[in-house]
Amino acid sequence: MNRFLKSVVLVGCISVLSACSHSNSVGEQMVQHGKSATALGKEWKEGNNLIHKGNKLVKTGHKNVSKGNSQISEGKAMIAKGNRMINKSEKNFHEEFPAAALEE
Repeated sequence: MNRFLKSVVLVGCISVLSACSHSNSVGEQMVQHGKSATALGKEWKEGNNLIHKGNKLVKTGHKNVSKGNSQISEGKAMIAKGNRMINKSEKNFHEEFPAAALEE
């Protein structure tokens, strides 16, 4: 019985190996390539879309930075002018009304 069992296992292994070892037909290979190519194509398109969206964001960001820098410069100029005006008006007030004290 032991020998019979070994024979059955051996025949089963040979059958399994021979079934697995057959090469794919040309059609099966084309289907496999098609599936792989489709997946690669989808990934490429997604990557390309990310590049386009990223470039738009970078361009918008540069515009906003440029606009922001311009606004910062304009704001600093306004602050400087405002400080000069305050200092001038306080100086003139002290000259015209030397006895009056300004509250801070």
